Parts: sequence; C-alpha cells; structure tokens
Amino acid sequence: EVYGRPRPEDLPLTEGAPTEPEQPYGRSKLAQERAALGAADRHGLRVIVTRSFNHTGPGQRAEFVAPALARRVLAARDAGARTIPVGNVDPYNALLTLALTAALLKGRDRLAGALWTLLTLCKLLPATLAAALLLWGRRRVFEGAAAALAGYGLLLLATGRAGDEWYFWTAITPQIAYHWRGISMSIPRGLLMLMDLTRWHNDPRLFPLFTMAVLGGIGLVECVMLAWMRWRRMPLERALEPALVFVPILAPLLEYHHFVFSLPTLFLQLRRWTEGGMRGRYLALYGVAWLNMAQSFTYLDMWPSNPGAIEFTSLYSGAALLAVMIWEIVAEPAGRGKEGPM
Repeated sequence: EVYGRPRPEDLPLTEGAPTEPEQPYGRSKLAQERAALGAADRHGLRVIVTRSFNHTGPGQRAEFVAPALARRVLAARDAGARTIPVGNVDPYNALLTLALTAALLKGRDRLAGALWTLLTLCKLLPATLAAALLLWGRRRVFEGAAAALAGYGLLLLATGRAGDEWYFWTAITPQIAYHWRGISMSIPRGLLMLMDLTRWHNDPRLFPLFTMAVLGGIGLVECVMLAWMRWRRMPLERALEPALVFVPILAPLLEYHHFVFSLPTLFLQLRRWTEGGMRGRYLALYGVAWLNMAQSFTYLDMWPSNPGAIEFTSLYSGAALLAVMIWEIVAEPAGRGKEGPM
C-alpha cells in the first residue's frame, strides 16, 4: 500500500522503491512509519520498519479475505455454480439508512424497526439510534426490530446457516474492540499516542477496555445532546440529524467511505431549508462542514508526519457538523418546529 501503483520499471518492488501511496490506508501506514522513525531519532530508540504483504496460509481463520474467498469457491464448486458472490455492501447499507429515515418520517415505525434490524445484521451496528427512539417514545420501532430479528433467526434455521451467524457474534464480535487498533482510523489508538501510552496498543486486555471507554464517552455525548434537544421540544426529525452523524463515528470498523451513512442528515437539512425551517447562513455553514467531511482524507497529505491527521479524521469531520447543529439549536427558540407527527 505505501508504494501506491508501481511503475513498470520499479518491478519487482524493493525497499528502495518510491513511496507514493494513493489511498488513505496506504498513507496512514506511511505516516506511522515516519512517526516511528521520528521517535527513534528523538529518543534513541531502536526501531525496525517492516512492510509486510498480505499474510495467508493453511489454518487462517475464515473471516480473513483469502480463506473467505476460498470457502466461497469450494461452496460454489460443490453447488455446481460458476460464480461466487463478492462486492461492496456500502451502497446497500446507504439505501437501507435512507429507507429507515423515510420510514421514521412517515410514522411507519414497525417497517423502520425491520430496516433497523437489517442494518444491524449488515454489521453497521446503528445501536446509537436507540437513544433517540426511546427519548421520543417510538417504541413500535423496537417491536418491528424484534419481529424482523425473529424472522431472520427462523430463516437461518431453515437454511442451516445459524452456525455462521453464531460464529460471528460469539467469536468475532468480542474481538472487535481489540482489532480496532489495526484499522485505518482508530480514535482510541490516536488517544494512546497523545497520552504516550502506546504500550497498551497490543495489550489484549487493556486496549479493548480503553476502546469501550472511548466509545462510551462519545455515546454519552450523543445521549446528552439528544436529551437536550428533547428538553427543548424539538421533533425527532431534528434529532435524527445528529444521531445519524454519530452512527459512523461510533461504528467499530470505521473508514472514510462509511460517512455515506450520514447522507440522510444532509437530505434532512436541505428539506428544512427548502421548507423555510433553516436560515441561509446555517445552510452555508453546513455546506462548509459537509465539504470538509468529503475532503477529510486530504488531511494526511497536509500533515503526513502527524498520525492524528488519520486517527482523528472521523472526529474532525463529525465535530464540525455537530458544532453547527449546536449553534443553530442555541440560536433558535425552544419548541420551534414541534408541530407534526415527529
């Protein structure tokens, strides 16, 4: 990844090949190298940088890419199929998020609950929406979610796939907090760097606890903000704007493209403005904040030796939007927009 797209004359690659990463993932790895070498120069540490390619082989767990594809190839062979299913589920999840928002706006709570369950099963884990739904008394959403979950369980039993889902929730989910240290953006990892506690990074006990504490702190901020909006008698439609921004921030496996799940917030804001519920100056500020989010991956180009440029991008981008939301709420009278089914 740190070499980017090599030129024909650079093949086969050596350690002396130019480092020109094209993707955020590769840029983050190059930034980590520079930070480690800089620390070595400043503190006299002995640092060895390795650029390891994908590790795979017999015995590797099935959730990794190569063995997962191998399992699908074998299954296709046994079934006599000529293709195997692969692809990016982000567009599917984005459509589900839009559909969930539309169902809530229309008061179709049980349908919204079913869509919420589908999003959770797609591993997006939008559990933080529960705070808004409970505060605004939309309990029928939970009824729909429970019914959809029960139907999914029956489907797994009927198709003999219950073991796969059981494996995910019992073997993979408990490890997510620990494995969060190795993805492109990790808020806990960045905080450990700032506090000079990098020795916790590979601790299988301390790092998950620290991760859960960080997630809990961010979740508490969301709950306080939503409770404040409820106290000001704002409709759920307004509360969904920050709630949907928090979904990718609190997702355990966050990448830049996951902010597509906050798109309903943009549409809700545009709707308010077209209906006269938002002043033009706030629309302009939201526009700047959304542009900042869309271009946030360029932070690493601007500060390539600063690990925080990658670790805290999710906070930079989300905080800018939330700051404008808070400013707008403070500036308007309590109870504004409380009419309607929301």
